[in-house]
Amino acid sequence: MKLIRESGLLSRHVSIEAARLFFAIEKPHSLVGKMIQKCPETLLNVLSHMIPTLVFVLTRKP
Repeated sequence: MKLIRESGLLSRHVSIEAARLFFAIEKPHSLVGKMIQKCPETLLNVLSHMIPTLVFVLTRKP
């Protein structure tokens, strides 16, 4: 995160959105996929440490 800030970029953490999208596309009928789709955002935020990949969207500051 420090490197992103120092580079002058804005970042948005989207790991949960990415996990939901992955399971919706790649494994829509799996138990985990169904659970992630129905789970409230607040609970997924608490469990986010279980997602092994960090996904960020980087944009330039206006």
